[in-house]
Amino acid sequence: MKIIVKVSMISCLVMALFTTMSAETLDSNGSVPFNENEVNVTITNNSNHKEDVNRTQTLFDFEDFSASGFGGVLYTTSGMPGKNLHFTGGRGGAILNDFLVIGGAGYGLVYPYKRNDFVDAAYQGPNDVIRMGYGGVMVGFHMFQKSAINLSFLTVIGGGGISAVENFEDDEDEQSSQSVSEKMENSSQFFVCEPTLMLHLNVTRWMRVGAGLSYRYTRGIDLDEFSDSDFSNISYVFSAEFGWF
Repeated sequence: MKIIVKVSMISCLVMALFTTMSAETLDSNGSVPFNENEVNVTITNNSNHKEDVNRTQTLFDFEDFSASGFGGVLYTTSGMPGKNLHFTGGRGGAILNDFLVIGGAGYGLVYPYKRNDFVDAAYQGPNDVIRMGYGGVMVGFHMFQKSAINLSFLTVIGGGGISAVENFEDDEDEQSSQSVSEKMENSSQFFVCEPTLMLHLNVTRWMRVGAGLSYRYTRGIDLDEFSDSDFSNISYVFSAEFGWF
């Protein structure tokens, strides 16, 4: 009998403890409390999931697409046997998603331009001025553009021309004595590919300056004493660019 009484008492204590714990989970109205934030999060997640499922799948997703543009001036200097070549130019393009760059660039030789400055011996012919220019499509990428210091790798692929012409600086009224065919014989067209690696500093949201290195590769220059080896070399590049970075 004593054993039965003890078992009954233990059972009553367990039932009482269980009842107390169940009562604490109920509110005053007798319902189970719930977290409104948890329900809202669940409903929101379900809604977003349904939107993702119902969205049309495409090859390119333009929801997070961004585009900006820039343009600027450049100065480059490179060496050839015994001489330094100085070019000025410009480039510009679009920057997609703060990374991909598509645009164009062009350069022109500013010094030396006298033929005597290129050769060791004094040139005695009539075509004593050298003119050279090149340009093309520019593609590449820009890394860490939103950082104060950022990096770009851009490549220009295109063509150009070099020619030897008469100098009329001493007499502006003098007319050229060369025929069209003679001018064509004194010029040469070439292919150019110039990759450029640059480090930039964002001065403001709309201006940045940069410095770097490029390698100009030419193919097709064949003009008297000039050849591809004279212009295919490393250049030092300096830039000032304007846009929305």
